[in-house]
Amino acid sequence: MKNGKIITALLISVACIAAALAGALQSVDASAVDKLTIKIGYYGWSPSDYVEKAVFSASDLYDMGCVTSDYTYWDGSKRVAIDSSMGVPLSTVLDAAGIDQSSIASLDFWTADSGGGAFTSFTWQQLLGTKRYYFNNLPAYFSLDEGGNVVCDVDGAWKEARRVSPMMALEENWTWYEIGTEDAAGTDNYGTANRFRLNFGQTDPLERRTFNSAKMVHTIYVMFSGTPVLTSDETNIDGKVGSTHQLKVTAAAADEALEGLVQNNVVWSSSDSSIVEVDENGILTFNSKGTAVITATSGDTVLEFTVKVGDEEKNDPSDDTESSTVNGNGKGNGNGNGTGTGKGNSGANRASDNKTGTNTKPAAPVQRTKITETKPKTFVLSDSASKRLKSAFNKTASADEASMSTHQQEMDKDTEQFEVKEDSNSLAGTMGLINGILVVEGGIFGFLSYRKQRWG
Repeated sequence: MKNGKIITALLISVACIAAALAGALQSVDASAVDKLTIKIGYYGWSPSDYVEKAVFSASDLYDMGCVTSDYTYWDGSKRVAIDSSMGVPLSTVLDAAGIDQSSIASLDFWTADSGGGAFTSFTWQQLLGTKRYYFNNLPAYFSLDEGGNVVCDVDGAWKEARRVSPMMALEENWTWYEIGTEDAAGTDNYGTANRFRLNFGQTDPLERRTFNSAKMVHTIYVMFSGTPVLTSDETNIDGKVGSTHQLKVTAAAADEALEGLVQNNVVWSSSDSSIVEVDENGILTFNSKGTAVITATSGDTVLEFTVKVGDEEKNDPSDDTESSTVNGNGKGNGNGNGTGTGKGNSGANRASDNKTGTNTKPAAPVQRTKITETKPKTFVLSDSASKRLKSAFNKTASADEASMSTHQQEMDKDTEQFEVKEDSNSLAGTMGLINGILVVEGGIFGFLSYRKQRWG
């Protein structure tokens, strides 16, 4: 009887323990993260400034196509971990979010099992730009030397290495092995308690990055290299008092979502509102004559406009008229002075009136259109801005390549402007030669008119 009670008590205890374990497992699985958010931004931005690029559910990631892989980690002590995982390569997740991976500077992983801020961070080069490996049976290649220090047969470990890609694991199983353990291997007994887990492997058998393998990742903050750049088709504006003008800017960034954010958050200011006033939409009001600088600012991105305000320039007709004049005495019934004036446009002059001794009014000169050179409006980024822009769109390009590309663009634009100027100068030179001939011709006819007056 007594033994029966003992057996019954033991069975109840076992049942309670099993129920507790089941409840614990359910509570752990219930804490698994169900959504993975991707946000994008630039250096110096606060987390609240980052733009939400994509949100994926666990089902979304399963639909992307899962792969399985084992990952090894050594924490610098007397044990080695093998994490067997099923999930989606990190590059696939970033591609699905529409992110240009060549523009990434770094990635921060925020987790549900840690406080505010990133649990772990990697540069693009460390995580995605570096070859990573799984070292099969790695614990067997570690041992203790005579001094009790951990040593590793690195050459032996490399013989059983294979390449792996960083993964966002939906299911995984993390197992520790003591050094010296033979035939340590992964498993296919996966669990979802730590979803989503970042796994990446090792660059060599001795790399120690166990602490960077984040679990329960809910947000990845992607920081792009460089900075956004504000551009405009016009940076030098001429205005007239009392009129208005609309300034327009565009933003160049590593992602369209960031371009819209930068462009829609431009703050405008004027160095002298008494000359040029600017409102929140970039509309200029020209108040008085003078020069002022208008500044467009969005975060750390700045673009300046030089504005000159004044009346329209007027052409001086005297600058366009050439004349040749000779003076002589008029001869006739009365005494008087006669003046013969030769004009470049007609090459002839009116003789004096011999009866009255006064000159008749010369013919009005023919007005010629003044030839002016008009240069096309151009905008060329500075070297520093072009390097930042090149860096944002092509991470693999060196600074020299970016600079060469910019210089080539400048040379092409200079060539176009030179061709326009050369054509204009050719036309201006032709017109100048014609004007010179007309001036000389006018002088000759004027002199002949003078002779006719003096000697008949």
